[in-house]
Amino acid sequence: MPAAQADRADHLGFYDNRESAAKHGEARRVGYAVQERGIVLTEAIRRARAYAKAGADMLFIESPETEDEMVAIGRELGDKPLIANMVEGGRTPMLSNARLAEIGYALAIYPVAGLLSAAAALETVYRRIRETGSSLGSSAPLYSFVEMNRLMGFEEVWSFDKAHTEI
Repeated sequence: MPAAQADRADHLGFYDNRESAAKHGEARRVGYAVQERGIVLTEAIRRARAYAKAGADMLFIESPETEDEMVAIGRELGDKPLIANMVEGGRTPMLSNARLAEIGYALAIYPVAGLLSAAAALETVYRRIRETGSSLGSSAPLYSFVEMNRLMGFEEVWSFDKAHTEI
């Protein structure tokens, strides 16, 4: 259902991933209510309810700032699966998956955990190089070159090249 059919659509987001579903087999429409500065939680909940009414399969309220707010969201909207956006150092408190489930969340996403970890590892190894002139002895976890090639799928590329190269 298009966002225009939801109440106050100019303030609501509605993600309809039917194109992705064609590739992966299952569609989920996510009602996205932004809890902007100055917008009280009750208004964000009202907006999320409008999306549930418009046919959202899952609901997401952006940036609750306390666990109490997250509990209130779960209590008020728990009849639909809820999404928690877990960002290390973000505005929303980091909760365990068990706690999230307990208060009504069905899905937790960690959109920058890998990036934050990779950035810390980069800083560690490059600091070592700057300080010693080498990466030897760095405490940053490193893949072996062979493992990295396998992870990146280079073995398949090399097999393809070999199969399709005329010599």
